[in-house]
Amino acid sequence: MQGVRDGIPGIQEPLRQTLHGALVDDSVLKNAARDMTRSAVEVLEARLGSPEMRRQVDALVAQAMESLQRDGDETVRGLIKAAGGTLEAELRRVAIASILAATTSLRDSLERDVTPAAQRLASRMGEELVISVVRPGSADSPTT
Repeated sequence: MQGVRDGIPGIQEPLRQTLHGALVDDSVLKNAARDMTRSAVEVLEARLGSPEMRRQVDALVAQAMESLQRDGDETVRGLIKAAGGTLEAELRRVAIASILAATTSLRDSLERDVTPAAQRLASRMGEELVISVVRPGSADSPTT
């Protein structure tokens, strides 16, 4: 048993280097973190371009037009009567442009901030795993 215990410190550093290379330095973790962020962005973009989102924009425009008709003065009602279809189309265009701008901003933020953070997290988790598997001095610790 003494020979085994004496040999463990000799394999710890090569084992640590091997694990570190596989778990921390490997580009697979960084690519996985990037891919997760891209996947989240794709889901978000698909959701924002979905028929359900178009229905929600249509409902928002209809509600705005109703509110203007109901609560607006004679000038507003006259404007709605004269330019109702054009006004609805413009409200819809503005709502969709706003959603697109928000989506673009969110995507840029995710790519700029979340992807590197996810990569750092993956690397840190790999480092912690290496530390937990190869503890310096673990050959000196008593066995039960």
